[in-house]
Amino acid sequence: MLEGRFSEAIPLFEEAARMFEQLNITFQYANSRANYWICRVNLDDIDNPEGLEAELKTLLKILSQSGQWHERKPLILLAQIEERRGNIKEAIDLMEQAIKSCRGSNTLYPEQDVIYLGRLQGKESNYPQG
Repeated sequence: MLEGRFSEAIPLFEEAARMFEQLNITFQYANSRANYWICRVNLDDIDNPEGLEAELKTLLKILSQSGQWHERKPLILLAQIEERRGNIKEAIDLMEQAIKSCRGSNTLYPEQDVIYLGRLQGKESNYPQG
């Protein structure tokens, strides 16, 4: 996934999620599913945005319980869904949550997320909210 080889990563994350689910390792199951969806979204392979949104909210609930930066993953994906819908304010709110969730994570994600947030803020005045 980090190499951008999303098609190759998808079945591996599916298998990991199945294994973690069978072992009842909830955090790793949710993390694997979030990674799976990151790959699918990057390939623009979303056939049911409403179903995806519901699953992402469930994954967010699980991942946020750990207090680790992993909750960033569903937040980013939810922001992307809202952006596609033209709900830029909602996307911005989600991105701000994502940035806050991974501060101090010793990753490059906060810097990457600030760039995406900036792009959203630039779009905000171009979309009517409703």
